Amino acid sequence: IHFDNVHYGLIENVAIRNFRNWGISFDQDDVNYNASTYNKVINSLFTGIENEAIYLDASNYNLVQGNSIINSGSVGVRLHNGAVENIVRDNYIYNMAGGVGILIFGNSDRNIIKGNIIASTTGNGISSNGDTATNDYNNIAGNTIKSAGLVGIALGNTEYALVSGNTILSAGQDGIWLGGTTGSNNNQVVNNHITDSSQSANNTYDNIRIGKGSNNKISGNYLRYVGSSPDPRYAINIEDTTASTTGNTISENDVYQGGIQAVPVNNSGPNNIIFNMNQSGSFGFGTVNPTSLWELSAATTS
Repeated sequence: IHFDNVHYGLIENVAIRNFRNWGISFDQDDVNYNASTYNKVINSLFTGIENEAIYLDASNYNLVQGNSIINSGSVGVRLHNGAVENIVRDNYIYNMAGGVGILIFGNSDRNIIKGNIIASTTGNGISSNGDTATNDYNNIAGNTIKSAGLVGIALGNTEYALVSGNTILSAGQDGIWLGGTTGSNNNQVVNNHITDSSQSANNTYDNIRIGKGSNNKISGNYLRYVGSSPDPRYAINIEDTTASTTGNTISENDVYQGGIQAVPVNNSGPNNIIFNMNQSGSFGFGTVNPTSLWELSAATTS
């Protein structure tokens, strides 16, 4: 089903099976960048779709809710090329053999990704990739992601995102990753429950990793491993050593048994602030950059 510059449409209780391209696409015409708006795709079934099951290209203010996307290809739901203020919630996405559960791509801002269940993707569970620009002010909240082949939630070239209240289980690589060519900055990663990342390779990936990015807040997260290999390397890893990764605040996370390294939090970058961690044993932070700012007061143990 293809919509080009359509508004206030309703797709409900539709079943689409075994298509080689998109299941449903909302596209833009050659003039109107705001394309298809205020449409609803609800309570429908998509199975055996080779590419994107639901594709919103430069289309805004649409609702994608309560759909089941099963045994399909590259992406379950894709927000693309300046798609803004869409809501993607309460969908069930399972066995994406070709890639990603939900993808926010290319300068797509202020979207809400909430309450979705995503399991068994070969790629990332949820991915925000700003491409040559950035994705800004997206809200990724209350999703459950299990057995993503790569990263549970990946933020690349993403700014001012709120990633909160998500449950991420057994990701192949990192539970949550922040990075990209220009880095991911000014994001909040708060109150997430992440367990047993790095399933593709023992002691290689982390429950939360900042590959490149500044001024991010990582707070109130519950981070664990279950103790049977493969297990995550660190609870939280600030990996980049350059000035591109600075000013991050890591606070009040529960990192007890958050990774199998001797210390749960690794900081390799300059001028990051780490304090008020709950952990067992000695209070340590891995590789310490001598220019880092440490505020270690009120540390607790359990």
